[in-house]
Amino acid sequence: MSDEIQRIINVYDKRAKNSKLDYNPLLAFNYYFLNSKEKQLAKLLYKFYSKDVSNLKALDMGFGNGIDLLTLIKYGFNVKNLYGTEILEERFKKVCEIIPNANLKLIDGFYLPFEDNSMDLIIQSTVFSSILNEDARKNLANEMLRVLSPNGKIFSYDIRFPNPWNKNVIKLDKKEIKSLFKNCKISFYPTTLNPIFARKLAYFSLIFCEIFSFLPLLRSHYLSVIQKG
Repeated sequence: MSDEIQRIINVYDKRAKNSKLDYNPLLAFNYYFLNSKEKQLAKLLYKFYSKDVSNLKALDMGFGNGIDLLTLIKYGFNVKNLYGTEILEERFKKVCEIIPNANLKLIDGFYLPFEDNSMDLIIQSTVFSSILNEDARKNLANEMLRVLSPNGKIFSYDIRFPNPWNKNVIKLDKKEIKSLFKNCKISFYPTTLNPIFARKLAYFSLIFCEIFSFLPLLRSHYLSVIQKG
């Protein structure tokens, strides 16, 4: 497990130093990517939760730059009921400054310091696809299910197609998700226009991205809703 953790850290360190990768949220493609994901998340919150979510506990696994945590706050979650784990120290420190009242942990997430059945919502975004070790993925899924409340939901956002240009990620298709969360009720929502097309279209018009995203085969991710069976 420790080897896989170190591999992931090394991959993200190299990515952070790559001058060709620009994650500025004001760039057209990044803006589209973040906005489309937030809209889908908002739809699922509306569908599966009551109007008042202020008393619900939510956990963001691998919170990264904190975007999903901020989205939950935007839609009514109490910051004191927000929890998060992050493996990268630089990201952890930055988000702690932005959301100081959230319950954030600098840990790998394979062993969660939370009680059984304690979380009403768990979110993960492209965490599973970054873990190449099968046993590690299963361990993470088991921990998520352990801390999920009986009526809770897991919102899992991940790539559903292989990326031939990136050997550090795997696809998380329906078969893989079902194998990780056996005996669970799972709903699959294809979302996000494939970056291959979105990167080019976004610079001409974000409307083009929205139009092409209506074609399910061009959507590169699943936002899966997972419930205990």
